[in-house]
Amino acid sequence: MSTSVQQLYVERTEFAYPELSARIIQAVFPANIFVNTLTYYSIADRQVPSVTFVSQTIPGTQPTIQPIGESEDIPVDMTPYSKTTVTPDFWGASVRIPRTVTEDLQIPVMADYLQRITFKTQYTRDKHVERTLNAALSSTAHANGTDNFVGFTGTGFDLNNVLSQKDIATMKKNVEQDPRNYLISDIIINAINASDLIRVPNYVSAFYYGRTDIGVTGALQQATAPIGLLHGYNLWVSNVTAAGTAYALAAGGANVNNQYSPLGFFVEKRPPTAEQMFWPSTDEFRVWVTTRFKSVVTRSQAGYMITGLATS
Repeated sequence: MSTSVQQLYVERTEFAYPELSARIIQAVFPANIFVNTLTYYSIADRQVPSVTFVSQTIPGTQPTIQPIGESEDIPVDMTPYSKTTVTPDFWGASVRIPRTVTEDLQIPVMADYLQRITFKTQYTRDKHVERTLNAALSSTAHANGTDNFVGFTGTGFDLNNVLSQKDIATMKKNVEQDPRNYLISDIIINAINASDLIRVPNYVSAFYYGRTDIGVTGALQQATAPIGLLHGYNLWVSNVTAAGTAYALAAGGANVNNQYSPLGFFVEKRPPTAEQMFWPSTDEFRVWVTTRFKSVVTRSQAGYMITGLATS
């Protein structure tokens, strides 16, 4: 389960190893897996509050031209462009630290609070993108059945509510049969659903073969390494998403013709910015972290979801 923000424990001098008194047991936060599925776009150096993306309107069928008879008029393509304007929202958090705390504890209190707020900011950014994708993508509910895992009996293992071969085929069909020729590159699931996959066919563990053998490419290559491969797709675990939902994405807009057609954008106006100040009237330090960002899905056809998987 996601650790969210955990209580930080201070190891004091009565421990056997006094040098540990200056160290903190840190909270653990997930990597920005969802943020890295979108194309990063910064307007931090521009005096504008928003950005507008212009897209070709996508035809509902295969894009074609028609044969033309002699002396016939050539049809005119009047397909309009579509526009999406994104205005980053303002986000922030702050803490107030009594100066007595910084005097009494043998740890870098200011640096620790700053780091914690930074981690919370990273988590918030990833959760924001996950919610954007969840609202934009189509989905199919998982259905239990004997045909979910071809050639696998699953003796001693309950296959119900497990991401199955049939689910993968459903996601693949809905993304890759589209005339835009998107290609699924990555699957993202919760740790609960990932634990079930370890015991089913067509899962290749990154730990068994070594992470370097997985060969991650594309938009997600800057995130933490995937846990393995599932039907040839990079499999990622993120507890930012609730158990029960699986995402299949053409991260970055991966497509057959390598055309510029991103799944969406993560627009940033102000990167996470930290500030601190001493407040004499209350004898305390104050720390702020602020940022401005927003995500948008511009090609919802480049992703798909399976819902109704196990939640415990």
